[in-house]
Amino acid sequence: MNRPHQYGSFDIVSCGALLDLFDTPMAARLTATGYAALRPGGRLVLANSARAIEDRGYLDVFMDWRPGWRDEAHMDGLLVALPPLLGAKWRHFRGPSGSVVYTEIRKPADTSRRTTRRRIA
Repeated sequence: MNRPHQYGSFDIVSCGALLDLFDTPMAARLTATGYAALRPGGRLVLANSARAIEDRGYLDVFMDWRPGWRDEAHMDGLLVALPPLLGAKWRHFRGPSGSVVYTEIRKPADTSRRTTRRRIA
C-alpha cells in the first residue's frame, strides 16, 4: 500500500480467487491496497472459497493447494479491522454453486468538491 496511485486509479478492481492464497494479514493488506487504488465511487470485488469442496483432498495432495476458507462472517471480520475501509459499504453474495463468497466493497463518492458556500453571520 505504499503507492497505489503510482499505477492510476480505477473504477473497479477485481481480485478473483486471489485471497484464497493468502493468510488473513496478507489478505487484509491486499484488500486495503486494492481499495486505495479505487476512485471515489469505485468498487472492489473479492472472491474467496467459502467451504470445503468435495475435491479438497485432490487439491491438497496433487496440487499442493490449501485455500484459505472464508465465509461471510470471516470476511466481515477481515473488513471491519481495516482502518482504510472506514466509511465504505460492502455486501456479500455467493456464486451459483454456493462454494464461493463474493464481496463487493464500494468506496464513498467524493463529496469534498461539492461544498456549498454559506454566509456566516
